[in-house]
Formats: sequence, structure tokens, C-alpha cells
Amino acid sequence: MKKNKWLAFIFFLLSLTSCSSKKENVSIFIYDNEDTFINSLCSRINERFQNGGYEVNQYDSFRSQTLQNKNLLDALEKKKTDLLLVNLVDRLSSSVCMEKATQTNTPLIFFNREPLSSDMAKVLENNENVYFVGANPEGEGRKQAELLLSLFTENGVLRKEYDKNNNGKIDIVLLKGEIGNQDSEKRSEALISTLTKSGTPFSIIDSSYCDWQKEKAKIAMEEIAKKHLSDIEIIVSNNDDMALGAIDYCLENNIFEKGKEKQAFPMISVDGTKTALQYIKDGLLYATVKNDEVKQSKAIYEIGLGLLKNKKIDSSFPYQIQNNHSIYIDGEVITKENVFTYDDIN
Repeated sequence: MKKNKWLAFIFFLLSLTSCSSKKENVSIFIYDNEDTFINSLCSRINERFQNGGYEVNQYDSFRSQTLQNKNLLDALEKKKTDLLLVNLVDRLSSSVCMEKATQTNTPLIFFNREPLSSDMAKVLENNENVYFVGANPEGEGRKQAELLLSLFTENGVLRKEYDKNNNGKIDIVLLKGEIGNQDSEKRSEALISTLTKSGTPFSIIDSSYCDWQKEKAKIAMEEIAKKHLSDIEIIVSNNDDMALGAIDYCLENNIFEKGKEKQAFPMISVDGTKTALQYIKDGLLYATVKNDEVKQSKAIYEIGLGLLKNKKIDSSFPYQIQNNHSIYIDGEVITKENVFTYDDIN
């Protein structure tokens, strides 16, 4: 009898030890793991939380909001998560995440794809534990325009060697992300607004939505080249992957040549992925604006840590927090002149 009591007591102690050593869980929900930038960003987020002693589960939504909602609800209903990190498939569907997070008292950080400001304002009325971390898309579009102007103009005047068809303006092809995506639209709007304010004549001779994807941009570039090849003076892309798709088409069709000092026309993009930096080194991509996944992942980790430990996130936090609990990380311009300084970062 005594032996049975001792065994029961030992099992009781072991169960207490097991409960006390259970790691808190962080769940990352991503819109598409095939997206090069998102893959890199999530790898950094994952690494930070694992190094901090947290268990991390990652769910790929394969561009399906229905699947993302299902995975999120499953994680909450089975109490498999203590922190939600959500990269929305569709920013118009953020209310589902917000409602369930509020009901279960689970802290929530959206990243990369920003919910509607009206949805954020509404949830913050009853739940302070909701945040957004992402890039500054207006700043990225503005920097793309400034890069373009520094290349094509001198003292505000269009440089003749870049005006291929002698029409007195810059002829631009614009590769855009997704219809309705905030980063895509704001990058494009800021680009056009900055160019307009400069007074430099320009024309968007073609634009194409390529859903951030390299292969779709490669296909789109074939059609664009058929119509406008002799008139294209620069291609501006909302992200690196689409720019690389367009470059690959140009390489395969002898429009670009690897190692050549000056290509048929320059391309400017956003993200600063490892492959894009190599294309800059090879003289194929003129420049990119860094979508800083290092700083973004750090901000997500530090906010997440505060939420998990029930610490107040206040003015001492190292990143500026906007009124709607949003943090926007600025990016730097990367060209052939400074690309090698980013080798250790990537």
C-alpha cells in the first residue's frame, strides 16, 4: 500500500514538473510561404522566438483566407497558442482574427499586411493587445521616385541619354503587387505623387498586376515587351520577385546581358532579398529599397514578448507606435555602391 502511495506521489511531482516546464506557444499564420520576402521575414521571427525559449508553430495559408481562418480557429479552440502573429491573406477579413483573439484573450500582432484602419480602431476600443508591424510603403515609393529622378535628371532637367525615344519625358512600366493590397497601392501612389511634384514629365506607358510573383511578372513582361520594348526607359516594381521575373525574361531574350555595365533600361524594386542583391552585383537590377525584415522581426518579437509577459508597451519602446497601435519601419536604398554592406545582414 505504501509503495502505491509513493508511486502516486512521484507521478504527481512529475506532472507538476511537466506543467511548469511547458513552453508558451507562438503561432505564425502566413499568407504564402512561396513569397520570398515573407519566407525570409518569418524565418527571422521564428528564430527570435525559438531562441527566446518559445515553441513556434507556423501555418501556411497558400493564399486562402478560408484556410487561414480555419487554422487560426483550430489553434485557439484547442488552446495551442499564447500569441497570434498573422500575415493576412485578405486585409478585409481581419475582423475574424480580431473577434476570436478578443474572445479568447489572446494577444494578436498583424504583420506585413495591414488591416483596415477602421477595423483596428474598432477592436482597440475593447482590446489593447492588438498591434500591426510592417514597412512604410509611402516611404518606399517615394525613395523609388527619388532614385529614378537622380538617375534621369540633372538640376531638374531630363538627361537626353535616357530619353530613348526623344519624346521629352520618362516612359515608365510599373509592375504592381495585388489589386487592393495596401503596400502595393501606397508604393505606386507615392511613386507617382513624388514624380508629379518634381515637375519632371513622365508617362506610365504600361502597368501590370503580378501578385508579387516572379513567374507572373515574367509572363507579363513578354506582353509588355511586344508592345513597348523600344519605348521602355525604366521599369519600377512593387517588389524584388516581380523585378527578377522581368529581368529573367530580358536575359532569356537577349534584351539584358549579365555583366554588362549598362542594360537596355534600368529596373528599381523593393525588398532587398538575397537574390535581388546578387542581381544588383551582376548589374541586372539598378536598385532596390530595403524592406527591413531584421528590424521588423525585432519589433514583432519585442512587442510579442511584452504581450506574453503582460508588460505595458509604452513610450520606452524603441520603435514609434502610431495611435492605431501600428509600427512602420523605414527602409534604405541599396545600389551597386553600397550592396556589399548588406552581405552579413542577408
